[in-house]
Amino acid sequence: MGKLLSPLLILLLFCGACSTVRVSQDYNSEYVFPAGPASYNWNNQLQQDNSGLLAKDELLAKRFVDTIEIVLENKGFTQSTQPLYLVSCIYNITNKLESDPLTTGFNFGYGRHGRYGGVGVNSGTYIRQYQEAKLDINIHLSASGQLIWRGTGTQEVFTHSPPAEKTNNAVELVTSILAQFPPVK
Repeated sequence: MGKLLSPLLILLLFCGACSTVRVSQDYNSEYVFPAGPASYNWNNQLQQDNSGLLAKDELLAKRFVDTIEIVLENKGFTQSTQPLYLVSCIYNITNKLESDPLTTGFNFGYGRHGRYGGVGVNSGTYIRQYQEAKLDINIHLSASGQLIWRGTGTQEVFTHSPPAEKTNNAVELVTSILAQFPPVK
């Protein structure tokens, strides 16, 4: 799966401008991030305690784990048994409602040769239900367990998507989130 994700990852990096992922980050502003890439490993305890969707869907969890590893390695980070950072992630899908406020419109028209006319008034509210995926990637210090960085990404998804689309969504979420790590102060 790692070889399959690399071309897809490159394609999504070039499509950053058309990304539908909304991202944010939070970090410990007192921590001084090393100038270069460092070592990492998985925070197995947090991953096992994860009550999100990844705990229930092994295939989806593998997509996220593989993608996070590829993105970190492409940034120069190395996986180690004595890491500086411990990585974990949480993924959930929630149902959302989107509504446009009450809209009104006034239209005026006339018929052929000006003989017929009409006035129209419309009003209404548009409501749409959709599913939003949220991925949190957490970076802890290995020595102390202290959370030093969290990246969050959300995007609209469809639960019943085919596997290729689920992989695309995972790559897009992870790539967008980890583009912010390490933070630039």
